[in-house]
Amino acid sequence: MPGRKDDEISARVERLLTAQPTAPPESRRVRRTFAIESRSIESSRHLAMQIRVDAEFAQAYRRPGQYVTLKVEGWPARFFVVAGRPEEQVWEFLVDRRGELGPMVERLSVGDELSVSLPEGVGFDPGEAAGKVAMLFCTGSGVATMRPLLQCWLDGDEAPQTVALYYGEQRPDDFAYEALLKRWESKGIDVYRAVEDGGNKTVPYRYVQHAFDDQHPPLGDGFVYLSGAPVMIQMVARKLMAMGVAPSRVKINI
Repeated sequence: MPGRKDDEISARVERLLTAQPTAPPESRRVRRTFAIESRSIESSRHLAMQIRVDAEFAQAYRRPGQYVTLKVEGWPARFFVVAGRPEEQVWEFLVDRRGELGPMVERLSVGDELSVSLPEGVGFDPGEAAGKVAMLFCTGSGVATMRPLLQCWLDGDEAPQTVALYYGEQRPDDFAYEALLKRWESKGIDVYRAVEDGGNKTVPYRYVQHAFDDQHPPLGDGFVYLSGAPVMIQMVARKLMAMGVAPSRVKINI
């Protein structure tokens, strides 16, 4: 019965979208102060910021997709995903320059201090998709969630058989990690870009789901990883579940 199946998919997608951290960002947490080690402009939209944490914090970061809260004096704490391999002591964060905290972060300099909480969330298990198909969908700074997962696969021995990354931005010059995108492609990862600006002629797709419709690997028993705009997560999750992907194989970084 198509109607019943649609209702079941809608309920499963709603559960994905309403999953939340155990506490809001401003809640009491174990936090320590670390200094900014370096910062760089990644694109017209993104800024990358690196901090060096101590050994205890580094060991607490165990899975790609985990997140922390960052707090600067006088500003509210906010969640940020750690955009680097687990257990490394240099943590990178990708900041949306047009977002709420973008202007504040742009005013920070090397040596300025931030309050950082311990990593949270179950993150992603890099080994679960070993030998299978992995499809990654992200928009905006959600690409930072996918970066450590891809690094684990490229550096380890539990990589999927096929990896496709669908990455969407508002404008062509918004894409972060340009050098990494090229490196990932050189390592066999299929990278598909989408640009929301309808006037763009250099990228053939407007939304990541359009790129998927045109180019996607056989689904089989593949895994799906999602990070970015809720509307994108909703549409992609609904589409892939309707195509037969099991809900347990659709992952977000909560």
